[in-house]
Amino acid sequence: MNNPSQPILRWHFRQLLAATVGLPFIAAVVCVLTTIVRYPNATYTHCEVSNFAPSISAAIGTFKPQRYIWQACISLHCAPRFLFAFLHAHHFHQRLPHSPLNAFLVQLVLVVHVVENLGLLTLTIVSSHENFPIHKTAFGTFIFCSLIYMTVSVYLCCRGGYSAQNNYERYAVVLKKRFLKITLFSVMLMLYFYWRHNEYCEPYVYSFFCICEYVIVLSNMAFHGTAYYDFYASDCLVTRSTFDYRPLSSVDTSI
Repeated sequence: MNNPSQPILRWHFRQLLAATVGLPFIAAVVCVLTTIVRYPNATYTHCEVSNFAPSISAAIGTFKPQRYIWQACISLHCAPRFLFAFLHAHHFHQRLPHSPLNAFLVQLVLVVHVVENLGLLTLTIVSSHENFPIHKTAFGTFIFCSLIYMTVSVYLCCRGGYSAQNNYERYAVVLKKRFLKITLFSVMLMLYFYWRHNEYCEPYVYSFFCICEYVIVLSNMAFHGTAYYDFYASDCLVTRSTFDYRPLSSVDTSI
């Protein structure tokens, strides 16, 4: 008789994570470069001044086939992203001391992670040319929830009593702090360049705003990619009755 708990599918979590992060990264690079090469008018704004870089919104939602490439990659990566949100919350529950504050912050991390993913999915489906208010709201939600998620996660790792079990997890904390700093600095620069572009209509200022967008998006991907080290020594198991992930006993956890 078949054992219902016997795995029917098993893979390394880090492999699934690398594929999930790699999809939007490849899509973003392809969309931006293709738009720069094939559509120089993509840098046009109401100021009618010279620019050299298109916005993320223009690169992923205005032209074809870039729009289809982005939508396909984001759609494929969304299901694992929701899975990672719940697994990461479970990871925090295992590594943090129990307290009302930690419990609340872990739930907050889970909620904003899910909402961030929904915001990304919405801005992918609804382009800025189709419905700018919805696209703008979705992009703002994505950025805001991303910042909350990253900030609270770093706080839990540094101030919440997070207990790393190996060098991979300790390295993940170092990377999280680094990518959070890059993101916060880039957001401040992005807001400054956006204000300056609309206020003074100077050449190339909008392109600097767009570059800040690129850095924010890439830093977001990299921050989520640190789960590669959080779950480096874990397997994903699918059985006939349940899904689970568990540590590998044969993995060297030193760096």
